[in-house]
Amino acid sequence: MTGTPRFLVSRNFALLWVAQATSSFGEFVLGTTVTVWLVLDLANGDPLLPTYIAAVVIAASAPRLLVAPFAGVWVDRWQAKRTMIGADVIRAALVAPVIVVAAITPGKELMIGSLLGLLVGISVLSQFFNPARAALMQVVIPASRRVDASSKSMFAGLGVAAIAAALGPTLFALYGAIPALAMTMLTFLVSAVVITQTRKLAAIPISDPEITSFWSRFRRGLATAWRVHSVRLVLIGVGLYGVSLGINNAVLALFALETLHLSAAQYGIVAAAFSVGGLIGAVLATPLLNKVGSERLFPAAIVLLGLSYFGYALTRDFWPASALMLLSGVIFAIYVVAQGPILQAATPPGFMGRITAVSVPILGLSSTLATVITSQLLAWASLRASAAGVTLDPQAYAVAIAVGAAVLCVGGAAMAVGSRRRLRESRP
Repeated sequence: MTGTPRFLVSRNFALLWVAQATSSFGEFVLGTTVTVWLVLDLANGDPLLPTYIAAVVIAASAPRLLVAPFAGVWVDRWQAKRTMIGADVIRAALVAPVIVVAAITPGKELMIGSLLGLLVGISVLSQFFNPARAALMQVVIPASRRVDASSKSMFAGLGVAAIAAALGPTLFALYGAIPALAMTMLTFLVSAVVITQTRKLAAIPISDPEITSFWSRFRRGLATAWRVHSVRLVLIGVGLYGVSLGINNAVLALFALETLHLSAAQYGIVAAAFSVGGLIGAVLATPLLNKVGSERLFPAAIVLLGLSYFGYALTRDFWPASALMLLSGVIFAIYVVAQGPILQAATPPGFMGRITAVSVPILGLSSTLATVITSQLLAWASLRASAAGVTLDPQAYAVAIAVGAAVLCVGGAAMAVGSRRRLRESRP
């Protein structure tokens, strides 16, 4: 007699799910608190404030580009459970001296330097924590529950981000920075304790044990990532989405405020609609992916996401913009949820750390390049318009969004055609 399936798949998955949510919560609280602290206190009125804000973004994102690909090599050799616990404990330890510095009310430069150093340190350790978690998830999730588990992980991530984005600034406004820092430290410690409660996770497969050279293992991980079709499919999809993400990072706010002429409150609603759509999509993803198949729906979701952005670029009213952002959030969640089952099924045992660590810098690099190129092109166009005695046409922001949408549609369609052809050729 088969019992009712667990809502959170298994005991080990439930514990890892809680650990993920808890540690991510700490990272989000810290990020939002540091930003608000700079704007309202540390750098209030300082002409270098934009530079400090950019430094916060770089401190958190640079390790994803510079550390993640190499961290994956070590993660695939180390015991994954111990790696996660160690990363959490060290992250908590990094917060403690910053709390002390904040308590003695130092000069602005020392405090800002301490916060940037903390952000870098936590981000570096996250590049070990996340691939190790992915390696454990590949082991603890049964093949039949991969979609369901990915959906629940996505829902937890979005929910945590939404709550932390509100809680960090609120804590700072009511009690100052120290309670927010203390909460961040506590979340890492709780995550570590939760992970210690997992059972029978010591025997994680280690790939190519005969290869001891770091660079040989690094190259073999990259070769595996590209050689395995399903893994390559995800990596290409991540790169395509990164281009659209980078363009949207540069223009979405400008499009909403200058092209659509939304008020600040309306813009907040439009932005929140995407997150709400993501939560809805995380719930809908399980039955949809189980019915259609993750590998088949993944490129389709990329195309549909592009179409939703096309619609957003064409709209000129608040309510259609909100509805399209909601729809985009739903499709985005399906796109993300589909990745987990594909990678877990296709990645050879012992390679999950390196494969996971490859996708992160691909997203970071493609989105960063797209943001830089888009912002520079818009700046050039604005200077040209200014020289001609006019202002930049706000429709340029809509064109930029449409270009990112076209990248998704064309790339996703090509991926779908390639996957269909491969499936047809593999049939006897």
